Amino acid sequence: LQKTSLYIYYLTWVFAVASKVITAKYISDNSYWAYYTDYSEYLAGNMLLYVISKIEVMMPAALSIYLACMPSKKQFRIPCCLYMIYLVVSLGSGQRSIFMLGILFLAVYLLLRNGMNPEEMWVKKSYIIICIMSVPFLAVFFSWYSMWRTGEASSGMTFFSGIEDFLYNQGVSVNI
Repeated sequence: LQKTSLYIYYLTWVFAVASKVITAKYISDNSYWAYYTDYSEYLAGNMLLYVISKIEVMMPAALSIYLACMPSKKQFRIPCCLYMIYLVVSLGSGQRSIFMLGILFLAVYLLLRNGMNPEEMWVKKSYIIICIMSVPFLAVFFSWYSMWRTGEASSGMTFFSGIEDFLYNQGVSVNI
């Protein structure tokens, strides 16, 4: 099961990255808003792109099955790096939720594996501290990213206003 799910993960990863690149290209050529209004028609008009987008949906499931088989730390590295690449590429589509949920998924898995066997350290304390300290910088980055994807001017944004905007936008994004 572990080998099969890993092979399926590698195969679907290629299609998942291709799908995100295609989505980013579509948004670049049209607009961020057009993604939500016209992209489904665009996919329906091209069977190849539609199939690629459906194969992409299989990738997280294959990764989850692989991780459920409890691979060693060494076996985990390559799939994790590939998943991180996918998450970074997904930012090109303007959807930060895919990135943040993917990071959260990996963090929970790493902490789970770290707590399962005290002799095998999956996460060093220094990494946890670095992650916690990077949260405000990620908030500012995502505030800037939100402004960039909608075409707003971000020249007046300060570090603290970026954090404030990020926290505010989390509550009002439901209204959008």
